Amino acid sequence: MNWKHLLPLLLPFLVLSPSISWAQTPCETSELKQITAPSGLRMRSAPKISGKVVTTVPFDSLVMACKEKYGELKVDDQMGQWTFVVYKEFEGFMFDGYMKTKATEPVAISPPPTPISVDSLAVSKPIEEPIRLIHYPTQFKILTEAYNYCGDANTINPGINWYAFYMSEQDQADMAIEKVKIQVILSEQKLSESLEFDIRTTNSNKSVFLLGSENSLDIDKIKRASLRGPDNPISLFPGQKERFAVNASTESVELSALGNVISLGDCPEIDGYQLLGKSIIKGENRTQNIAPLLNLAGSCGLPKAIWVGDINGDEIVDILWAARSMELSVFTLLISDINGSSIWKVSDTWTLSPCK
Repeated sequence: MNWKHLLPLLLPFLVLSPSISWAQTPCETSELKQITAPSGLRMRSAPKISGKVVTTVPFDSLVMACKEKYGELKVDDQMGQWTFVVYKEFEGFMFDGYMKTKATEPVAISPPPTPISVDSLAVSKPIEEPIRLIHYPTQFKILTEAYNYCGDANTINPGINWYAFYMSEQDQADMAIEKVKIQVILSEQKLSESLEFDIRTTNSNKSVFLLGSENSLDIDKIKRASLRGPDNPISLFPGQKERFAVNASTESVELSALGNVISLGDCPEIDGYQLLGKSIIKGENRTQNIAPLLNLAGSCGLPKAIWVGDINGDEIVDILWAARSMELSVFTLLISDINGSSIWKVSDTWTLSPCK
């Protein structure tokens, strides 16, 4: 192990406690561990969720983990502790709730051959790694395969990349994604005085919704975070909450519903309805009421999350919502805005209304 890599981590302890000895370093003894999280596990620069991500260790990989622990953590329903680990050329802290022991015999890690002066450490400054701003797309279009749709067909662009989301035939709790071509066709039967058209795809199966993007997407990297699909959407009454995460090693988002239920029925009346999202993104605590972003939210029944997952690859959940009134159904796609100050931003809306 290159002990120089540990200096920034040891510095706070050495400065506060000048009498510290090398026997108290994070890696006095360690053991071999195997990663059990199917999507891999993040390594961080400090034993906390807000610690900078050093790397992601793939599933089934082996790491050398210290026996010393640095605080408890709960991810979903899994309890565990922070531990210092070494993986290839990377060193940092990881959650051990998704690790299993491969070797029980402790492995002694030798101290550096030359003692290091505490005074020299106290005045040394760790090298700051430049912050890279990664661009994650937030602009996508959404459609449904609407029949006898009334509206402005010029707002629909068949020329961009379109992806259809279907209920999976193999697993009804999952969804299949396929790249398709869409067609905007003037309706054969005119039921009203306004312009009517149909939206169809090159696939004979009818999709749950369509996602459009200027850029080509890698559909294998679009991750679904919720096993509840459009046949069992997620809706929250005041007092209820739901937690989402793309996988066990990513930041979770908690949604809580607030408000007063005035009446129940097909269209329950709720006064002051709010949907508060909370998450830690880039080390910042972020809170956002998304109810104002969802047109008609709470006007006739509760808004429903019909798809939750990661579209733009930033490992924060994106959500497709559906809300309705007595006459309209409005779909709103919220895409995570990791480089902004909130959690989500509206990417697109799609409205279905009866033809008159």
